[in-house]
Amino acid sequence: MKALVRISEVENNPVEEKPSENPALNLTLNGKLGESDATIIARAAMSPELRAGMTLFNLPHTIPGTELASLVDDLAAQQAKVKANDLGVIENTLVAQSNTLDALFHMLITKAVDAVNFDYFNGCMQLALKAQNQSRATLASLSAIKNPAPVAYVRQANIGQTMHINNGIVANHQHALMTLQDSNSLTEISANIPHQQNELLEVIR
Repeated sequence: MKALVRISEVENNPVEEKPSENPALNLTLNGKLGESDATIIARAAMSPELRAGMTLFNLPHTIPGTELASLVDDLAAQQAKVKANDLGVIENTLVAQSNTLDALFHMLITKAVDAVNFDYFNGCMQLALKAQNQSRATLASLSAIKNPAPVAYVRQANIGQTMHINNGIVANHQHALMTLQDSNSLTEISANIPHQQNELLEVIR
């Protein structure tokens, strides 16, 4: 299917038109002054809303009367709402998807019950459980959006002393600590010597 691509600049002056077999595929692309047609078309082709609109339009069960331009405009409006932190569209989508998956689960369960051989029964049950799991995951995502987990901000205080990355300074610092510890131990020993001498004199006497 070829779409009618009408490219216009800011003043809405038509630049190029290509015929379309289906009027519902008519699409107008707006570009900036001085932009080439190829640049405008490439930017549109890379836009998420146009890609999604083309996919939705080509689905076999698209609602009759749907126009590509209207799909693209509605998708762009939904994107703008999400950017503005209006997540209603996402919530509605998740609820609809969860119900669809749940309906698929029940349909597959019914087919499994009516199965005439084990292989068919087993295949239906496996698909049913996958649909059920996807429905659960969809509801979990919805719950996470509605009830976001609290974020804890932990402030870390740096109470360590500044250490220069210098082997000589670090080694001297460690040596000083060891010397201080050794001197403290020697002080304790020397302090105990008089008491030990008195005890020895008492024993000799």
